[in-house]
Amino acid sequence: MKTLGISYGYHDAAAALAIDGKLVACSQEDRFTRQKHDANFPRYAVEYCLEQSNISLSDLDLVVYHENPVEKFTRVLTSSFYSYPYSFSEFKNSMKSWLTQKLWVNNRLSKEFKVSPFKIKNLDHHFSHAANAFIGSGFDEAGIIIVDAVGDWFSTVIYKGTWQEGKPKIEAVRKIKFPNSLGLFYSAVTEYLGFNPNDQECNTMALAAFGEPKFYDELEKLVTWNEDCSYTLDQSFFNFMKFYDGGINEKFIEKFGSAAKKNIFNNCDCFDPNFKLEETTKHYTDMAASIQRLYEKYITTCARFILKEHSTNICFAGGGALNCVANGKLAQLEGITNLYIPADPGDGGSAVGAALYGNFMAGFSEKDVSRLKYPVYLGKGYDEKLDVASLQEINPKELKRYLKNSKYANLNFFKVLEFTDSKQMIDKVSELLMDKNIVGWYQGRSEIGPRALGNRSILIRPDDYQLAKRLSTKVKKRAAFRPYAVSVSSNDADKLIDEHFIKYDGLKKMQIATPVKDECLEKVKACVHVDKSTRPQICDEKENPLYHELLNKFGERFGLSALLNTSFNEKGFPLIDSPLLALIMFVRTEMDVLVLNNTVILKE
Repeated sequence: MKTLGISYGYHDAAAALAIDGKLVACSQEDRFTRQKHDANFPRYAVEYCLEQSNISLSDLDLVVYHENPVEKFTRVLTSSFYSYPYSFSEFKNSMKSWLTQKLWVNNRLSKEFKVSPFKIKNLDHHFSHAANAFIGSGFDEAGIIIVDAVGDWFSTVIYKGTWQEGKPKIEAVRKIKFPNSLGLFYSAVTEYLGFNPNDQECNTMALAAFGEPKFYDELEKLVTWNEDCSYTLDQSFFNFMKFYDGGINEKFIEKFGSAAKKNIFNNCDCFDPNFKLEETTKHYTDMAASIQRLYEKYITTCARFILKEHSTNICFAGGGALNCVANGKLAQLEGITNLYIPADPGDGGSAVGAALYGNFMAGFSEKDVSRLKYPVYLGKGYDEKLDVASLQEINPKELKRYLKNSKYANLNFFKVLEFTDSKQMIDKVSELLMDKNIVGWYQGRSEIGPRALGNRSILIRPDDYQLAKRLSTKVKKRAAFRPYAVSVSSNDADKLIDEHFIKYDGLKKMQIATPVKDECLEKVKACVHVDKSTRPQICDEKENPLYHELLNKFGERFGLSALLNTSFNEKGFPLIDSPLLALIMFVRTEMDVLVLNNTVILKE
């Protein structure tokens, strides 16, 4: 059975291909178009999935779209009428896009793929998330938590997943209907802090560690909790029915004070243990800590409900599952046997759920459900040789306009080392890392999801504050209040992290924040947040043998098999995809070394 899963129309458009229960290819569209969170039809992602598997559109048994356009249209229409006529401009724009394009998704898919409309199927939005989490977990049964801003009509759904005669049965046991949405509440506070909602919630999560939850009680008063795990929000403080006007309103501002001004968080620095938080800034870091605490409370409440009523296995997906700090609190709950969070729990991953569930809709069955667990390195891979050859055409002196304020202002030439033996290459790279170089590490097929897991990563040694600052300012161009993650070999994971966390699959995907053991704090201080936590990736030899070998080789020199690992991209862009994009970023930033498969390039 061959089924293609598709998600597009709001953000993080993606395509995924499953064949006989095995996910064989997946990519977000923004990897090809370079428009972060690209919502457009995933034309290039579809082409890649088919090429990777050497099949054509006519070979597909089903194409499965990740949500129900009719259900979503009724929600959009109802929201527009709710505040009419004040929402007239929003109503006009929404109807223009919905009545001309979005409502007719199935027609477009049928036309684009030249397949019968009977081969096009729809799932509910949260069901697609649930299918991604449950089928990919390999669990025989589980409770499934789905939290995001809003799907079709719902913002939170709890499911029970089981297997019956080789097919997944995923049933909703609790639904929280829009506009009651803690995901939107979190996004609204993100906007209050001066960041872009539906994009920079990670900033809110990072800032929470600098504050104290002093506004928790006041924020909680805006929520009415029910015994059945549902809740309602006091909508008088929000614009959720017309979110394009901003998530918060004047009543919210009147209660909590004016919104944060731009650059107010410049003094929050993960890499300065002696920094002092200014009083004006503290108001907002306390607000971040408060909404983070509120969100953690609800996620753990959902988990306790599942543990009591349904299962000791928990799956978690939806955009809310990208909050690795909340995931860390979830992982600490007593009674959980297994916790699974997909590599891409957001809308990109809903294409995975659509593809996997589509196999079963087409007639496939599987009795050994553990076989359905899929790897994360399912994006596109490239041969770097032609792109590396282009370096011969570059005159380093012409690069001075890009690098005039850089340590490479007097760049003379590029040195290219080609290795036929990967062990020799790894030995050289580990030596360069010890010598405090910033290394771009590009290998094989890219990761799915937003986390760099050792194939599209930028690496440095994990104990150097100044090197981490140079990485932030001269390469990544990201705020100093955002901490970095750490990759650690499975051989040394127990030295860095408490064994209670190591059992969870989410640590292989960098999805769970954990405390760092005191004895390792100095070794990995550039990866540790102000609350002494980090977001680790435990690298297993079976899942990524080359990266595992690099960590171990570096560990022989350093004393711990761990590296600071951040995504290979500049601020505002998705992860780089091709060797050419890696070369462009390498040339115009202060990266010192670029490793493209077995080719090592140095600036001199």
